[in-house]
Amino acid sequence: MTERETTDAGCLAGDILRAWAREDMNGLEAQWSRTLNCIAAQPHGVEGEHRMLLRAIVSRMKRCRSLFARRHEDPGLDLCIDLLAHLVSRETAPLSIS
Repeated sequence: MTERETTDAGCLAGDILRAWAREDMNGLEAQWSRTLNCIAAQPHGVEGEHRMLLRAIVSRMKRCRSLFARRHEDPGLDLCIDLLAHLVSRETAPLSIS
């Protein structure tokens, strides 16, 4: 894996989604930390915008009362998951999270 693949906003979003789908709180916190460390240096352009969005998503997810609620029980969490999936889909085939 190249540096771009590991720090690209789409790849980071996918790592967060996978930890969330496994309901792995430790893994999720590790991915949040890794993501925030990776996005500290923001490139310009679209990737910089994606990283800013990713930072906002992580911040919002950290405030969710029930991170592993079923879909449609927490609109804020649903929005975060949908935005993460959108970032992933820009890089790869769509990731099923339902």
